[in-house]
Amino acid sequence: MSQSPPKHSATRISFLCTWHFVGRSRAQALSRALVHAPSVPSLVLRLSIPCPFGSSQSTFLTYNGQRGEEEGLDLDAEDSNIEADVDTEDVPINPTQHPCQTTNYFAIVKALQHQEVGSVPVPPRSFVDKHTAFHLGYDPSIWSITIDEVAIKFGLPDLRPAIADFLQCEATYGHQHVHSISGPRRAGSTAVLPFDKVQVWFKIRLQEMDFHDTHTIKPAQTLNCVPPNNPWILGRYDTVIIETSAGYPWPSSRLLGHTIAQIRLIMRPIGKSGTQWSWKNRFLTYVQCFDLSNDRDPATWLYTLKRAKRLNGNRMGNIILVSQLRAPVQLVPRFGATADKRLSAYNSLEHAAEFWLNEFWDKSTFFALSV
Repeated sequence: MSQSPPKHSATRISFLCTWHFVGRSRAQALSRALVHAPSVPSLVLRLSIPCPFGSSQSTFLTYNGQRGEEEGLDLDAEDSNIEADVDTEDVPINPTQHPCQTTNYFAIVKALQHQEVGSVPVPPRSFVDKHTAFHLGYDPSIWSITIDEVAIKFGLPDLRPAIADFLQCEATYGHQHVHSISGPRRAGSTAVLPFDKVQVWFKIRLQEMDFHDTHTIKPAQTLNCVPPNNPWILGRYDTVIIETSAGYPWPSSRLLGHTIAQIRLIMRPIGKSGTQWSWKNRFLTYVQCFDLSNDRDPATWLYTLKRAKRLNGNRMGNIILVSQLRAPVQLVPRFGATADKRLSAYNSLEHAAEFWLNEFWDKSTFFALSV
């Protein structure tokens, strides 16, 4: 939905930009920052905000030389169901901060630990692993769907054997094992699983601590994992840094013990009634990884990535724990001499053959990935 820019008699300077993983707090901080900007006659910033299911919401932030105004602001709000079982009075609030302060999922998880047994959903929708906090909506996007149905809906023909391989790995190495994305597929397409149905989430929020100051909590970033829909006819699957080996803490280890992957499914198995199976109730995700070149581009100094593939030509993907996700990351299509005419903002991740790993996406990414 678009709208006309506000009218002012003074000269207007307009900028058009697209922000991914944008939150209300960031836009409001920008508006407040304009109050202290150098004196200019009039400043109008038009922000094109990609919404969770593909459409873009345009909004105008106006600076008239004296104060900042927000006009038509309709950004991604914080989840209304952050944790229905959390008493907000248990979450420490700094009274000196702005009312629209960043949601602190680390504090929410700490508050959950003191809730009465049975009052918190299992598994908890907010949890922490190492230096990353995770949050999923209280209710799943799909309450119940069979393994075969979800495989078709998300375009994952090897989902059943991937789950079987994951469960076998858990049985062999234990629940604390950090799963990698490599090796041949061992289970067959008709593998028998201890569950038939799963719950599915279309997005997840990740929150990190500041690279240089672990006492500073960064705004949470939303990662989408949405099946094909209009205009995302190939689905909307965001990219992320994941942990693949134990003993390499993020972000101090940079990409050592980590890799770049695309989230293709976020789910929670629903066990069969009366069936006994060794399983710790956790969230799982199917991810497809990229091969990272050791050579950097001499002009941009960025790494090049390609889709990792199996010997049969299929994309390399595996089931891992959601808690192995570490941080969102941006990939930029590498066009080469001639760009693919099919490429658009909605399908570039699916059609492009090579990508740049954008270290300049934000300050924390730069510090974590640069040498």
